Amino acid sequence: MKIQEASIECFRSIKKLIFKVKDNYLQLIGENNSGKTNIFKAIDYFFRGSVAGISRDDFFQKDIRFPIKIIMKFHDLSKIETEFFKEFLIEDKLIIKKNISMNEESDKISSVHFLVKEIPDIPCYDGKKINNWSRKKEEIILWIEEKGLQNCLQDENEKITKTSIETGIQNNYDEITRKCEMKEIDIKKPLVWKDISNYLPEVLYIEATKKVSEEIKTSERSKSIYKQILEKIIIENLKDNINDVEAITKFEKSLEQIQTHLIKEETDDNRFDIIKKIEKEILENLNQNILTFGVEIRIYTPQLRDFFNNSDIFINDGIVSSVENKGDGLKRSLIFSLFITYASFLRERSNESEESDNKPFLFLIEEPELFLHPQAQKKLRDTLHLISDFDHVFYSTHSPNFVDIRHYLSIGLVKKETIEEGTTISFIEKEIFEPSSKDEFNLLMRFNPERNEMFFARKVILVEGDVERIVLTRTAELMDKDFNRKNISIIECNGKGTLPYFIQVLSCFNKPFIIIHDVDPLNHEESKTTEQLREEGSSESKIDRIKNKKKIFKKNEEIYNLIISQINKIGLIRINPNFERLIGITETGDRKTFKAFKYTKNLTIESLNNNLNKIIEFILDFTLNDERSELAELEIDITNSEESEISNNIRNTNTGSFQEVSKENNHKKEQIQASLYDFIKD
Repeated sequence: MKIQEASIECFRSIKKLIFKVKDNYLQLIGENNSGKTNIFKAIDYFFRGSVAGISRDDFFQKDIRFPIKIIMKFHDLSKIETEFFKEFLIEDKLIIKKNISMNEESDKISSVHFLVKEIPDIPCYDGKKINNWSRKKEEIILWIEEKGLQNCLQDENEKITKTSIETGIQNNYDEITRKCEMKEIDIKKPLVWKDISNYLPEVLYIEATKKVSEEIKTSERSKSIYKQILEKIIIENLKDNINDVEAITKFEKSLEQIQTHLIKEETDDNRFDIIKKIEKEILENLNQNILTFGVEIRIYTPQLRDFFNNSDIFINDGIVSSVENKGDGLKRSLIFSLFITYASFLRERSNESEESDNKPFLFLIEEPELFLHPQAQKKLRDTLHLISDFDHVFYSTHSPNFVDIRHYLSIGLVKKETIEEGTTISFIEKEIFEPSSKDEFNLLMRFNPERNEMFFARKVILVEGDVERIVLTRTAELMDKDFNRKNISIIECNGKGTLPYFIQVLSCFNKPFIIIHDVDPLNHEESKTTEQLREEGSSESKIDRIKNKKKIFKKNEEIYNLIISQINKIGLIRINPNFERLIGITETGDRKTFKAFKYTKNLTIESLNNNLNKIIEFILDFTLNDERSELAELEIDITNSEESEISNNIRNTNTGSFQEVSKENNHKKEQIQASLYDFIKD
């Protein structure tokens, strides 16, 4: 059984949100206090049998008039699960709802669960009986006649009665469902929650704020993460080994023999004499004060599972002692070492066809990066994804190393813009790349995890390379407008050619971002067709160089087409011819980055290039705006004059108007566009 979709309503900061789960794997990313923990808490409460810990503070804006509602949709049920829930499956999916409410007068917290069932949409039929028959009789009979269901729902005297309808639905269910529409209804407590939970995933919740000692407890009564994982590994492995199975069988038979001397049978009492003697004395002493008819001491022998519940783990880090006596860093590392061990165990079992008797885990992990160095973070991230092949793995993170961009469909961006709107979550809903493009994008991200910062920032600036990132970061600092303090990230995209990848990903999230790229215009010779160049005697190497230049220039149009339909969230800054010319360094060569550092080293607020100032102001002023009617863009031309600006179309937030573009600047734009369209035909 796998979670396909979850819905949470009126819980803490969450007014209402719905999200899908892709392949058992969920990565939640968002600022502090955005609601990531609240999502995990709601999921945890759904799988609990009690409401312990719930208070008025857990209701949205503390308004107890609206109950907390948590809904889970499950799919991929096993044969055993399908058989158990068969009455409630809708297209092989199972939907379970849980409502938590608070009584205003007594402050008592209660919960109720529902299973969703699909039934024929017959008027006044609630899945069990017909209601309001006396008042709705004519309406119901007319509906039956219109649907041609008389033969299915009338009695042996060809009369339609309340009883004949209820009986007919049971006897002719399949035929009725073929002739009428179906509707979903909530069935209250049709099954006991304890029985339902036997088939649901077992939650292992690792909270960022919880004491690490709680997660690694080895005491007999604890249900720590450590004990649950260790127990599952050992017991599953014992079942696979024939010799172990034989040993376990003998062991269990021995326990059964001991049990006959500990528990009184209905007919024979073969218990140890000392137990009978104690019972007799207790009974005699009780009867001196209260009339009592019998006392029985029941001693239950442990099961195999109970022996592992009383285990401990000792570690030698210079001093041999129980892990409970070690530091938090070691304890947390041990938990994730167990994860890696568990993943290795699962991998060994992956080729087996038989279904396991054990329930799958649902790991809810907050900030798994805690106490781990970067390399260990990446190792654990990959391990968690491996575990998701078998169990559910949901985690929240603040670390770029834990953003698994290879599986971007599982990334959920959590935000809380206003208290009234509450926590929201956005995903990339479907594949946005062709397979080859996806591979290239994954490589870009894999070898530069700093690019994952774009998921954590409030505003993102996409630039072609390190030159722009270095110069703009330093410029903002000089202007006392540090981007880090404002949670603005500059992401270098390894050239203009890969900018579209990043645009497509960020477009899926409700977050403002700005693209800065060079125009890289074509000169007269570069605008010629391949045939013209060959006729003029150009070498093939030169033709290849010009083709590559045209390819780069054509990206201008691709980028523009990607953003023009999303002007509410995307801004555009174009530099003609390029950013290097803007700051006066060489446009080619491997030392561009070093020259950019050198440029910023000598940069002062007095010597600041006015165009850089305008770029920073554009970035700071740009926001999400659903009412924006034109693309917010800044175009800077330094081909003729270093301080010549083509246009600045960013919206004036006070008046709502845009600055007009001069005729001269329009002419320059037309020249650039003409160069683009001339070679597209080539």
